[in-house]
Amino acid sequence: MKRETFEKLLLESIDEALASLGDSARQAIYFHLEKKFKIAKKDIPYHLEDFAGGLEKIFGLGAR
Repeated sequence: MKRETFEKLLLESIDEALASLGDSARQAIYFHLEKKFKIAKKDIPYHLEDFAGGLEKIFGLGAR
């Protein structure tokens, strides 16, 4: 149960952080992560390195 709570909080935190860029940008980022990098939103907690790599490819060095 604790793991599920952590994963839920992690996804909520990521969603909130991306929402700060605007709703359209957030949706576009999730779209590209899923289509280009095969990372569905629900799977982000299980593929954190791939998620970080995808963000770096989308944003370049600014992702760090």
